[in-house]
Amino acid sequence: PDHGLFAHQDSAFDMYTASLDCPFESFSSEEIDDGKGWVLETKVDSKDKLQELDRSRRDTLDPKQKKTKKKKSADASTPWATSRFHAPTHVRLNRVDKETGAVKFASLFYVCPVGVGRSRFLSAGISPLKVPRWVVAIIVSNFLDQDTYLLATQQKNLLMKEADDLRQMMKEQGIDANDTEKVKKLRLRTRRNAYCLPSPTERSGSKMEQFWDATLARCPNRVKHLIRLDESGALLETPSREIVLNRKTQILDNCKDLRNVVRNCGKAKRASTFLAISLSIAKFVSLMLGQPSLMRPLLKMSSMSYTFAILFMVSKLADKLEKEYFFKYTDDYRRRDMKKIPEKIWIDR
Repeated sequence: PDHGLFAHQDSAFDMYTASLDCPFESFSSEEIDDGKGWVLETKVDSKDKLQELDRSRRDTLDPKQKKTKKKKSADASTPWATSRFHAPTHVRLNRVDKETGAVKFASLFYVCPVGVGRSRFLSAGISPLKVPRWVVAIIVSNFLDQDTYLLATQQKNLLMKEADDLRQMMKEQGIDANDTEKVKKLRLRTRRNAYCLPSPTERSGSKMEQFWDATLARCPNRVKHLIRLDESGALLETPSREIVLNRKTQILDNCKDLRNVVRNCGKAKRASTFLAISLSIAKFVSLMLGQPSLMRPLLKMSSMSYTFAILFMVSKLADKLEKEYFFKYTDDYRRRDMKKIPEKIWIDR
């Protein structure tokens, strides 16, 4: 939840955090599948915690500013905010009615590995409001763009360390890279040596790194492809932001619904341009030859101004919507996002 607040500037994640004034109602970590996996579950009042403290600090540090509106404290009507992390790739966030146990809102995320250094992000949501898929695609894309480039530029460092560790371990144990059965038994030490996670709050992160070190060598063909990538020098290259965050190749080209939206945006822009030109030609002809009685109301300057304004708005909105499905998240855009943290999430003083 902290990540959602600061990396995405999304205040909704504060409902799932905890504080000294509003601790977790329950917090459990359970090993499953004979110790090969684990599940982390939490439950807390669905209300602001970090942001409540931030509002208090803003009021104290700057008494002259307009006082921020105090939100009501948690009571019986406040739903539970529950989270469930099923290691390593599945997250579920719910808001649950305290009295009936009915789920008022659910959001699910699943990351599916598809290759060395490549994954697919799958998401689903349940809410009283039905949101069109093309709108959800924009929301998810804006969310992922804030994370993906950092991951793409940093993972190469970890993958190169992992390739070095694999070569060293296979050399020490006399294992050939093509001997898949022996390779599967390797237990990496890459992440254990790369990270120092002393804080109790890093316990879940630490368990994640242990999980990856213990299981990655078992992934079919991963070791062979990783070493091949490393030897080819591919991991030395830093991909550009335009390639990593290209929504067209990663999302638009794989979704017929979104392609239909983009196609309709193009039609709306062309139709707006055609109507504006046709209206201008009709006005010119009327000035030269006189206005037909049926066209007179439409060709009044006031009516034409109103019509041109509507056509302009339709064209601009269609153009703006169309651009949402192509590369958008430039470095300037990222810097504007970062400014939102001290502005609305946590005062920087």
